[in-house]
Amino acid sequence: MRAGDIVRHRPTGEKWTVAYVQGDWLVWYGWPPGEARVSDCDLLEACSDEKHPASLSEWAKAGPVRGGDRRQQVCSDQLYQAVKGFVGMGI
Repeated sequence: MRAGDIVRHRPTGEKWTVAYVQGDWLVWYGWPPGEARVSDCDLLEACSDEKHPASLSEWAKAGPVRGGDRRQQVCSDQLYQAVKGFVGMGI
């Protein structure tokens, strides 16, 4: 799973848009901020390779929520890694 994917969180039945995944943890985009185990989520709709960097870019630009939001920094960092990979492939 990765930024832009749509998942269902089995314990709550909620449908989320993924902000980012780090290790075993998935962080959703929206309010209130939070995280869940990847193993508790089912992928409903995969984000396309074309939309993935755009999702990271959108969320990296989002202003911090209530004094700070780690999601903004992590999405910015992951966007850098994604773009760096595309540049390295000559795209």
